[in-house]
Amino acid sequence: MKLTRILTLMIVGVFFVLALASCSATAPEIKVTLRIVADDPENPILDTEVTLQSENPTVLEAFQEGCIVNEISYTLTDAEDSVKDITDYKDYTDENGLVHYWMYYINDVEPTSGKANVNPIADGDVILYEYVTFDPEAAA
Repeated sequence: MKLTRILTLMIVGVFFVLALASCSATAPEIKVTLRIVADDPENPILDTEVTLQSENPTVLEAFQEGCIVNEISYTLTDAEDSVKDITDYKDYTDENGLVHYWMYYINDVEPTSGKANVNPIADGDVILYEYVTFDPEAAA
């Protein structure tokens, strides 16, 4: 009787340890480069390596982590799906009708769809946020 209890407790203990081990599995770690450039590409606001541990890392996650660690102020859109402002560089339309905003690129490629919160990234990617000016009249 005592032997049965001891064996039962040992088996339960093994299952408990295995359950804890499976719960503690961590997401893969990736490292990406985050560059934030406004006026002068030679003097970026930020140029750093960002480490993320996430199952499905996104551009926005890397951006936020890099800004938080390096104390860079930023504002997200109301939907919290992309970047609106970084430091003193705001998303706005000036008196001449020129639109100023932040554009991002993954490995020098402009994403064809999706916001920063859904575009996936992988280990070794380079994310560039660039403050750009667009003339809607010139595009028409």
